[in-house]
Amino acid sequence: MGFRSKSPWWILPKWEKIVCAVATASGQRRRARQGLRRLPPLIPSSRTEERGDGGMFRTYSALLLFLTVAGCATVHQEDLDVWVGHPVLDLDKHPILLTFPVVRTTAADGTEIRDYVNGRSVAQCSGGGSVFAGQVSMATYSGFTNCMQQFAACHGIFYIKNGVIDHVSAIGTGGLRCYTDASMRPGFSGSANVR
Repeated sequence: MGFRSKSPWWILPKWEKIVCAVATASGQRRRARQGLRRLPPLIPSSRTEERGDGGMFRTYSALLLFLTVAGCATVHQEDLDVWVGHPVLDLDKHPILLTFPVVRTTAADGTEIRDYVNGRSVAQCSGGGSVFAGQVSMATYSGFTNCMQQFAACHGIFYIKNGVIDHVSAIGTGGLRCYTDASMRPGFSGSANVR
């Protein structure tokens, strides 16, 4: 999926979540910056007090703004849950998912599993590309996922039963944290940049 690496949402302090929510809801980072300017500096500094110009405050505010905006990007469960009940055809037509290599396998109960991989070093675990050629066995898929643990990638894993999406998971490997946004929802047809 269009998953990207960012700071995890759940470790942000409460006030950063509020500022982040304002930035996300409004789509304007300016409001987030204004909210951060009203916050006290993280580390009180006698240097800031001596200068009287708030230089350290601005430095820490800029740092906090960067961390806050970076922390806004995460996996939003609603972006995944909206896929449930959609036909598999929606996956086949999604413009972003079309750009990702996909590994297909079938579980013992007949559930089709599609792993859309967004990462740079995918080829190193693909067995010369053979895992992307069609259906692979669960053993081959397991070997692929074990190999991918050492490479930064995000896996959008779709579980499909009777041609309908049953559930979706986003799994980061190699220390990468995934994120989703509205462009990853079914029916998206615009242009997007995937990082």
